[in-house]
Amino acid sequence: MKKLAKFFMIAALVFGFASCSDQEDAPVLPNNPTDNQEDVDKSNGTQDEEVNIAQMMKEEATEHSNVTFIDNTTGELIYGGMAPLSIDFSSFEDYATVITLKDTGIKYEIYLPAEEVKLNLKFRNDERIFLGISENLRLNKDKTIPFEKELLGFRCDCDDEKHKHGSGIFDSDYYYRAENDYMTCLYDSPQLVQLEVHPNKSGEEQLLQFSFGDYKPLWGAGIRIIQAAK
Repeated sequence: MKKLAKFFMIAALVFGFASCSDQEDAPVLPNNPTDNQEDVDKSNGTQDEEVNIAQMMKEEATEHSNVTFIDNTTGELIYGGMAPLSIDFSSFEDYATVITLKDTGIKYEIYLPAEEVKLNLKFRNDERIFLGISENLRLNKDKTIPFEKELLGFRCDCDDEKHKHGSGIFDSDYYYRAENDYMTCLYDSPQLVQLEVHPNKSGEEQLLQFSFGDYKPLWGAGIRIIQAAK
């Protein structure tokens, strides 16, 4: 895990300062696990060692029997895409989860029972990144349900005037609670989102889709919940 933590610190620097408008500065997601292996070996652990995101996630998935990791990266430059918001695999407990990494981002597909489920999603990106939820929940691909959001306290313990929080313009300055008839999302501490998925009373399997982002947008994660029928 120390190696994984080091990787995400490096990834934050790589993606956090990338510009999608400049071809030479656009972020590069890793190649397949076997690519650049010779260069990595030669680096002998120096700071020039190339970090392979896909390989890191693949190795972690082997430690969790409920997680399947799919590497769909090509190693090509991406433009207008978002770097992956990474969630600790232990967040999914015993629920079957498929994680797909692509050049344009990451998707977490979680299979849940019809009963109410509470998940603590532990994000491993820099704690300064804002874990904003999408404005809407997409139900069964054909219906859009808005989240009602309540702003809570400021995310930083700092001088109000210095950071101009008093303007009330930027939601990203605050923690929040977002909810609708299908789920409740509580974000009130760094790098942790408490997600409560309400019982499925429809009598049929249902799909719940939404996303998290940092409002830049440089970081993002798509969430797709497949909830069983009762």
